[in-house]
Amino acid sequence: MKNKNKKKKRGIEEVSRGSSGASGNELSIQSTVLPAQVFADAMSTLNNQTFHANTPFNTSPYGLNPPQFCSTPMNTSAPVSMLPSHTHMLNPPPPPLPNSQQNMTVVEKTLQDICSRMGRIESKLNKLDTIEKSLENLESRVNNIDKEVQEWAKKVETNEATNQTIHEAVEAIRSEVKSMNIESAKTKEDLLDVQARGMRENLMFWSVPENPGENCTEIILNLCQNELKMERVKERVKLIERIDRVKKDNWAESQTMPYSSEVSQLRG
Repeated sequence: MKNKNKKKKRGIEEVSRGSSGASGNELSIQSTVLPAQVFADAMSTLNNQTFHANTPFNTSPYGLNPPQFCSTPMNTSAPVSMLPSHTHMLNPPPPPLPNSQQNMTVVEKTLQDICSRMGRIESKLNKLDTIEKSLENLESRVNNIDKEVQEWAKKVETNEATNQTIHEAVEAIRSEVKSMNIESAKTKEDLLDVQARGMRENLMFWSVPENPGENCTEIILNLCQNELKMERVKERVKLIERIDRVKKDNWAESQTMPYSSEVSQLRG
């Protein structure tokens, strides 16, 4: 039994020694293998592109992503001296564009087009300023015309009132003239009646020679007695109111004016 126990103790010591030797060998092997493993882990990390959630992404104007850097923490169990001392780029730099010159030409043409359009817009804006000034002048003229029209409207209203007054006065004058015409017609009729009644007693003597300073009454009485053969004319003809020659207003110069006598009574 004692021998067996001793053998067991020796086996355990050998195993422990073997294990300790093996562990030393494994450490040496691990120390030799560790740099390759770390590099493989780093490359796998770069290939998988495991980034932090808050890492921003920027895009280039040509649609290519800029180089991105790894921010995932490494395995801290490895020695610091075995980690790579520089950061690795996630994407390689973009290759040079073959059509960059053509793109620049397109951009220049676009800029020229934009500049020409801006020039046209500026000219139109200048025209708008001119149009605005013209509209302001037109508005001021329209306001002046409106004021003048209002003044003329007031004058027209005043003239209408004056014309109404004049029309009323003219109507009154017309009525007065109408009444005066009626009265004048009546007066003419009365005058004609008086003239007709007065002419019934008038006698007209024609073709009697005219002498300056003549006595019309003696001439007519002698004419009646001598030419007309009337007897006792001076005794029979009484109340001779007037005997005179007619005026030459309505007679020719060569004509002899007749005598007009008004006899109120002729006795037998």
